[in-house]
Amino acid sequence: MPYRHGVDPAPLIVWYDDDCGVCSASVRFLDRHADASVRFRPSRQLTDPALIARSQSALLVVGPNGVDEGRAAVATVLGRCGRWGRASSTVLRQPGIDRLGDLVYRWVAANRSRISRWLRLPATCDLPPNRS
Repeated sequence: MPYRHGVDPAPLIVWYDDDCGVCSASVRFLDRHADASVRFRPSRQLTDPALIARSQSALLVVGPNGVDEGRAAVATVLGRCGRWGRASSTVLRQPGIDRLGDLVYRWVAANRSRISRWLRLPATCDLPPNRS
């Protein structure tokens, strides 16, 4: 996907749990739609103790503005997914919707193993190769 306005955006590193079916399916979806500035890495490759602790319960995005997690991380990545993604990102950041999104994200994260089984999503999947 081309960069918006012809400017190369700063890279984002998305850290996710590759042993989680919901997480892996979400990353496959995002990888198909995100621009080339977004890189996906399994959280088991993290070396920073603070990020390791935070990654136990949420998707993390590390970028030029620091670290986003959970719903905010999803919104950040969607902002790099073309017009529909930018629109979705804007909605997820609206007051009220952001709080509801945080609640939904935490519920899904807390129940991700059960949801993966219900949806028959494998715990570990073949993901697209890293775009490095």
